[in-house]
Amino acid sequence: MTTNPSSPREALAHTLATFADEPDSAMAVVATRNQPVRGAVTGLTWGDLRALAAEAGTTAASAPLSPEYLAWIAARAEAATAGPWCTDGAEIYQGDEYVSYAFWVGETCRADEADGGLLDAAFIAHARTDIPALLAEVERLRAELAARPTRAEATASPVRTERSRWQAVADALNEIDIAGIDLDGTIAGHNAWSVVRDRDAGWMVSGYDAEAGESR
Repeated sequence: MTTNPSSPREALAHTLATFADEPDSAMAVVATRNQPVRGAVTGLTWGDLRALAAEAGTTAASAPLSPEYLAWIAARAEAATAGPWCTDGAEIYQGDEYVSYAFWVGETCRADEADGGLLDAAFIAHARTDIPALLAEVERLRAELAARPTRAEATASPVRTERSRWQAVADALNEIDIAGIDLDGTIAGHNAWSVVRDRDAGWMVSGYDAEAGESR
């Protein structure tokens, strides 16, 4: 982010997004200050901040990702070893599937995990192609959203010229089956319906009193 957050909500969302990999138990803000206390540390953990953000509706996911942040993600993906990646156990290699001469990318072997880090390795390997795909989808959706009319544009009445008003009348007359126009100005159809000119009320519909779509 090249510009400062415009609000505490935005600042909190940005902070949580930046330190998304921090465990909930880690201290984010230490309030123990100038006190010779052993083993007792007060303050806020990352879990505390995430809980507060959730209560306020300010999770990292609720804030739009800035173009700068998306650019950082894209740059990191571009700089990494070219994909796709695959796994052999907890080890990560370049390629669609492991072969003995595949380029070794890294490993996530961890003795403290029941699966030895296999799930982490699979996640990292798939992220090599998942992240560019997600970035492309974000770009596509934002372009689609930008192309849509705003609410004000969608609800705004179109500017009508005098010609367009008369064109609408002509279109309406062409739409119905007109039998003719009487000398008094009555526009009559082949059925019982007609449009008559009333001196006081103006143009009015006259004819068989029935529900729309019912034939006489």
